[in-house]
Amino acid sequence: MEAYSDGNGTFYIDSCLEFANIDDVGYDTAYIIASVNNYIDYALTSTAVSNGGFEYWQLGVMDYYTGYEDYVNGQSSAFFGSYNGLSGVEPQSTPLTMHYIVGVGTGPVGPVLKFAVTSSGSEGISLTAPQNTMTSLPLATPYEDNFTWVFKINNGYTAAGYYNSFVDPIGDAVLFIPSFNPSDTYLAILPVDFENLVVTSTHYFGLFCTYELMWTDAEWIVIITPVTQTSSGYLFSFNDTGVTYFPGNIPNSYLTGLTTATTLCNSLPTPP
Repeated sequence: MEAYSDGNGTFYIDSCLEFANIDDVGYDTAYIIASVNNYIDYALTSTAVSNGGFEYWQLGVMDYYTGYEDYVNGQSSAFFGSYNGLSGVEPQSTPLTMHYIVGVGTGPVGPVLKFAVTSSGSEGISLTAPQNTMTSLPLATPYEDNFTWVFKINNGYTAAGYYNSFVDPIGDAVLFIPSFNPSDTYLAILPVDFENLVVTSTHYFGLFCTYELMWTDAEWIVIITPVTQTSSGYLFSFNDTGVTYFPGNIPNSYLTGLTTATTLCNSLPTPP
């Protein structure tokens, strides 16, 4: 989805949830196998490149922590969790890479997607969980983390797309419904965030940089309705599920915020 575009480039974002068709219920808790897939991309224009601009960094957040807090505070009746925490989500931290593979989908092993930085570029990837906790269920002790990825672009001076993905793949992501009753409908909340910093021009022999810092906050509202019981578990419906993008005051965009400023190039904003 195109979130924002101007003469310097185009910011693309996407988020996708997938669920297994039939899922287990044990000790009054439903365990729904899931896959959480997110995509971020900034396509730099030749105009920005000719003005000394470059793609600098991207940030992606998959916030199980806030979604779980919503459950604890009574705002939802189900929540997402990760079986393995930081070691289960993808991609993993690395100081330097030109490509990586992430698993998506809910097939037996799930298809994979390969993401490659442009031919002239590379990047470092940092994966952290600034907010984190764990909860205890009868058959699992999932991590409820604020998974945060920072993609630091190197040599982002080419007029091209710089794209990344951050996912919780099949085998790690689960949607939990405690106190499950097949006669009820349930709600889960999952916030996701996308952020990008691009330098649009440089001045005074590369001493000063003009930049655009843009971000989009989004939230999945997942509606889970039990349909029927089978020999393998329960069949669920997710028909009313949708994602909401929280708009700011930037016309013709899906941005929550946009900051444009000029500063010393060695003092550019760093990821939060």
